[in-house]
Amino acid sequence: MYFDAHIHADVRSYEDFEAMAQAGVEKAVTCAHDVYRMTTSQVYLDHYDRLVRIETKLAARAGIELYVALGVHPSAIPEDADFLLEQLPELLKEDKVVAIGETGLELKDEREPMVLKKQLEMAKELGMPIIIHTPKKEKGKVVEEILKLVDKSGIKLGGVMIDHLRGENMKIAMDSGVYIGLSIQPPSKLSVDEVAGIVEKHGSNKVIISSDMSSIPSDPLALPRCALKLRSLGVPEAEVCRATYENAAKFFKL
Repeated sequence: MYFDAHIHADVRSYEDFEAMAQAGVEKAVTCAHDVYRMTTSQVYLDHYDRLVRIETKLAARAGIELYVALGVHPSAIPEDADFLLEQLPELLKEDKVVAIGETGLELKDEREPMVLKKQLEMAKELGMPIIIHTPKKEKGKVVEEILKLVDKSGIKLGGVMIDHLRGENMKIAMDSGVYIGLSIQPPSKLSVDEVAGIVEKHGSNKVIISSDMSSIPSDPLALPRCALKLRSLGVPEAEVCRATYENAAKFFKL
């Protein structure tokens, strides 16, 4: 059984969920993202509503237990972001909402650090996990900036996942104590072989593998394929289970 810790359910089909369930994916978390231009808070609020009210039911019909993360994505900070952030704590109490995210840094908008800081404070106050996005470019620099903000926030590191990491970012992330998100979505992110190689080399401690399945070319079966590759490399079954299910279940308190 597998737990896909980061997908974008509102841009995928029912058939994708069905295929995931048939391949052994039992649980998944769908994250709020930059699905539209997200120019105002109302666009975000409608997006949140769809994830909570519609996508969880659609996935359940296909055999997937779908949970939700709500947050403000760094690539889509609305003009009235302060208003949205004021609404977010109450929305996080919704049934099936288990985390804040995805949030993070892209280094494209000067408001990004403050928006991330406020969501870190929210996560600390509410005792909720937070999923933090990192960009394709200048990833090492961004990871360092994120870790500084995480440290200043005082949040427990067991409630933080820095996502979309690569092999060269592993040491600083592992040394920090946060959870490590590895996304299978080539060519923009990692391939199955790359993720399997990282786990084979560094182990599965606090590693969470996901498909990051979105509107760009994605593989609904990325997680089962990666588990198969890990087994073929001789990685112990306990390590495979931790990276593809147990760590995610612990992080999201499920």
